[in-house]
Amino acid sequence: KNTVLGTAVFCPANVWEFGAKPGSGANLGFGPPWALHYDGSTWSPVKMPVTPVWSSGASAADIWALGPTAATVNKPTQVIAAAHWDGSAWHTLALPKLSPVDGQPWVPDGIAALSADQVWVEATVAVNPGGGTAPAGVTLLHWNGKTWAVAAQDLKHHASPGLTPDGHGGFWLTDSTSSRPVSYIVHYADGKWSRQLAPTESGFTGEAGSLTLIPG
Repeated sequence: KNTVLGTAVFCPANVWEFGAKPGSGANLGFGPPWALHYDGSTWSPVKMPVTPVWSSGASAADIWALGPTAATVNKPTQVIAAAHWDGSAWHTLALPKLSPVDGQPWVPDGIAALSADQVWVEATVAVNPGGGTAPAGVTLLHWNGKTWAVAAQDLKHHASPGLTPDGHGGFWLTDSTSSRPVSYIVHYADGKWSRQLAPTESGFTGEAGSLTLIPG
């Protein structure tokens, strides 16, 4: 059974549905890529070079996806790459390699496409298979239309897949860890990080798992 992981809607005659087919072999949870495009009357399958676990569209001719490459999706070690739709075809773009933290690699797990030269990818540190927890750390990668670069890094931030634009050039994220039942709402803008406890009722602990921007 195929799994829907995201959508991109630009008008009634231009809709994308992104997902994954069932995995096989030694895959780590997500199967081969699966994508459909709707032109107003028909849904048609579209071949993709990565499984679109995360996706974001700046325009109908500028869509980005992030996930395991089709060549490594069912292997013990998957390679996470970014893929770009330029209006006619999908192309893969390799992401920068980051130095491990406490021996654990970085895992890209969020993408936000604002424009052709403003694409951001979030990466957090992978879970330690032995301990079941991930070392703290979040990195923001920026695509300027030509190359990727590390834009910001916070080695105190815990795993929080997802990257939500704030509408003003910055981003919202969540920060939580299994070692304590506390969640934070984190904001990044202009090189500065700030955080506050997730709101909750008196006597309770707040947990934040995802955020959504509602313009206005």
